[in-house]
Amino acid sequence: MLYEVKIEDQDGEEVIYIGNPENEGEGKMITSLVVELDTINDQSRQKSNAMLAKLEIVGLLDSSIKGEIIKLFNWAKEQNEDKWYRNIEIKVKTSNDNVDRIYNFENVFILDYKEVYTTESETKKDYFKVNLTQKENNFKKIATF
Repeated sequence: MLYEVKIEDQDGEEVIYIGNPENEGEGKMITSLVVELDTINDQSRQKSNAMLAKLEIVGLLDSSIKGEIIKLFNWAKEQNEDKWYRNIEIKVKTSNDNVDRIYNFENVFILDYKEVYTTESETKKDYFKVNLTQKENNFKKIATF
């Protein structure tokens, strides 16, 4: 699978774009994606509107996307409340570049961010991991195609 992740701030001024098909090899930078719709109370006995959309994105740290990773890191530590929430479009593609699925999430924020650096080897590579959650009461602002 190949992934494109495009993250825009509310003003559309800053864009973080990982997996840009115009940049050679970038489509393989994201190594895994988890999309989860989570009921907040795991002891629930009936269907509830108390749910959150959660995303986990894991990708390789590579010099070709260094600028985008720095923007992602800076968003994770952002102190200005006006810049916490962003909109995300995720494209999941087959290896022959056909779009299998598109997700759109509004008002998402970074819950956890991590960069892991290892001694270079064939089996271990440097990677980033970001966990995102949609702002409460925005569950209806999710679209998938």
